[in-house]
Amino acid sequence: MKTPSNIETLTKVIQSRQPVLLYFSGERCSVCKALKPKIETLISSRFKDLQAFEVTIENQPDIAAHFMVFTNPTVVVFFDGKESLRESKNMSITQFEKSLDRLYQLYKEA
Repeated sequence: MKTPSNIETLTKVIQSRQPVLLYFSGERCSVCKALKPKIETLISSRFKDLQAFEVTIENQPDIAAHFMVFTNPTVVVFFDGKESLRESKNMSITQFEKSLDRLYQLYKEA
């Protein structure tokens, strides 16, 4: 996952209408550390067009506030420049994959 340099750059990527995943984590969050490799594996194996960014809430609070993220881990997915999926805290990877797959297939058909 890439780390966004600032909110302006991240906003431009989202507005480019390409699929984007934002992974919000915390430096002292054990769940975040356990979930991140699972999300990365899922993206690299099934959703290769998805651009992934990790935002550490302590280091980039302005980005977290802009996207109204107040807890971690939180995953926000954008398709065509619009928020399409948001999961937080105790998320199921299996359920997340199903939801993301449905949206991803609709994106690919368009």
